[in-house]
Amino acid sequence: AGAAQTMQLDVHQAAFVPGQDLLNLTAVLFDSLGQAVHGGAEPYVLQMLVCRSAAAECSLTQPNLQPALFLLYDDAALHTAEREAMVRVCELGAPSVQLHLSLSSRAPAASAAASVELQCLPCPAGHEMRTAVVRGVQTWTCERCEPNEYVLDADLGCQRCPAGAECNGASLVGEALVGGESRWEPDLGLGIYRLVGCPTGYGLVNGSESSGFDAEVQRCEACGAGAECVAAECRGPCRPCAPGSYKADVGLGACELCAVGTFNGLRGADSVEQCLPCQPASTTAQPGQASQDACLCDAEYYAMGAGAATECRECPAGAVCGVDRSCALANGSMCGADRIEGTWSRRADGEWELQSCPQTREKVAGSHDLQECRACLRNQYIVDGRLGHRCFDCPAGALCDGARLVTRQELDATGQVEWEPDQEGRLWLRRCPTGYRLENAAYELQECQWCGVGMFVLRSDDPQVQCQRCPTGFTCLNGGAPG
Repeated sequence: AGAAQTMQLDVHQAAFVPGQDLLNLTAVLFDSLGQAVHGGAEPYVLQMLVCRSAAAECSLTQPNLQPALFLLYDDAALHTAEREAMVRVCELGAPSVQLHLSLSSRAPAASAAASVELQCLPCPAGHEMRTAVVRGVQTWTCERCEPNEYVLDADLGCQRCPAGAECNGASLVGEALVGGESRWEPDLGLGIYRLVGCPTGYGLVNGSESSGFDAEVQRCEACGAGAECVAAECRGPCRPCAPGSYKADVGLGACELCAVGTFNGLRGADSVEQCLPCQPASTTAQPGQASQDACLCDAEYYAMGAGAATECRECPAGAVCGVDRSCALANGSMCGADRIEGTWSRRADGEWELQSCPQTREKVAGSHDLQECRACLRNQYIVDGRLGHRCFDCPAGALCDGARLVTRQELDATGQVEWEPDQEGRLWLRRCPTGYRLENAAYELQECQWCGVGMFVLRSDDPQVQCQRCPTGFTCLNGGAPG
């Protein structure tokens, strides 16, 4: 009877996703008369085999794509076997598999078999394709991704959700970032999402220098102390604060400029204390300076030295401009359009020193701050300031105007008056005109003294020679020797 029996196999879907879709199977056993065979005392056993679509025979003795499945059907009153079964794999590279079912029973003795081709569908969203070798055949199946994963390409597999995103097992559905939007783009070649942009104030993190790119660590991270990202979309890591600025806290804000009067040469400064003050008596023209070279001495000072050794020295009295009290030595020795008096030069340590003064000016030295070319008083004279001569008070026998000395009574017009300077520039009266006695015992009392009418003096260049009365019977012309 078994030989005449046939089985009608009905699979309610023509295609399936391996490893995911349940197959609804209906098997009906018919006898030789075409009548449905009812169950007997023994249950029926439904055997399911999955074979390659190109297999010539599908049996237990042939390589199967998955272990044989035996389903027990023990309702003797019914003639239809209905069951759900799952085909877990398909052959890699083949469009379908062969499903072979056989129904058999020992009492009454009955058996029949039927086969059907089922199309293999690709893995749906949220699933990855896994391959394996089963009995020498390359097979594949679909596995659902975990809730904390996503998948772009089933062939490339499920990917761990990046640290900066939220996933639902199929795709990125949100962001871990609060307060802004990050931007992700699919990389179909690798089957991953790449983080390509973060909001202002966040740095893009996607690995480390030592290990390189790591898709799982991708995130937008608020810039830390000493770093910023001020672009509308940040496409890389936070940048260190530029020299001249700092940022003290973790946050979305930009780096702050060092205040006027301070500077900072460091990149990535994370404290306002790293903005160093300028040297005394100096400041900067603008905030955000990166070098001490930007520290400019106050108007009444000049810079001595360079870099960290720069010192602002008070301007010497002779280099202070009269209008704004600025220091001409910091401006090419100029006060506006006028040059300051004297010749100035720098010493090896950078300090300015007055070397010489004009002819009519006295050089004041001895103290750096007091250096100047000073005009003499009205009752003084100076022989030549260029030679370092000083100002001296006018002697009794002369008239002075703060620069020159002339002999009283216009005696210089005679051409017979002689004044001689000493090393300091002090003038000594050495000779007087005829008829005048020389007095130079003391500097301040120096003068040419007129001997008077009827008097004469033999020598006008010797203070020891006194005036005498002209002898009777002689003539003393202009107070000269008798004749």
